[in-house]
Parts: sequence; C-alpha cells; structure tokens
Amino acid sequence: MLPIADGTVVEQDVAGQAFLVHNASNDGCGKRPGSLGRPDHKADVHGPGKAQAEGLAKPGETVLTERPVQGHPGINRRPDNQVVGPDGKTRVVVESERRPDGSYHKKRVDELEGAGIEVQTRPIPPTP
Repeated sequence: MLPIADGTVVEQDVAGQAFLVHNASNDGCGKRPGSLGRPDHKADVHGPGKAQAEGLAKPGETVLTERPVQGHPGINRRPDNQVVGPDGKTRVVVESERRPDGSYHKKRVDELEGAGIEVQTRPIPPTP
C-alpha cells in the first residue's frame, strides 16, 4: 500500500500488475450526516428527548433510544426515544423533529397512533 497525501491509497496485487485506488479517509464524505441525523438532532435525542421519555416512564418500564418499535409487528420504524412497558410493547414514542408539520412526520405519527402508540414531538429549530 502506498498512501498519498490526500488520503487516497494505491494497492498493488501480488503479481505487481493491478492497481486499486480508493479513498482511505475515515471521515466519510462529510456532506451527509447519516440516518441518525445532524449533531443538533443527536444532541436533542440523547439529551432533553431522552429525559422527556424517562419522565414518562412508569416503574417497570424501560426507555430505548434509536431502536426498533417493540411488540408491534408490521411497524418498521426506529423512533428517537420510546417507552416500553413491562409487557414488552412500546407505549410512548418521543420524536425530535426538525419539520413537525411535514408530511413524512405526519405519516409516521399516523402509523404509530394507528397501532395504539402515543407520540410526542419535540420541535428542533430548522437549520439556516
């Protein structure tokens, strides 16, 4: 392997003929934050959002963060925070949302409420 200054690595096969070039930097593309959201969203999910969910939890209930909805087959969502009852079913979901009036969030709320799950939304200020 031959590292180059910009983070690119050149590899040569055993016969010494083929070269593979790829970006070896570990910082990703730097443009998209990924499925868990931007830093301000992550901070709200793991800070005040989780505290809100913990405040809603009754004795014997647990709070899960960024895990699949529990005990409701057919719902394929990973809410930011959820309160799971002693029966193993999600009872309340707390979502940190940048666009609480957006169609994606409204569909998510309708799906969860249709399954009997209470949804509470924490608005995050939009980024400029």
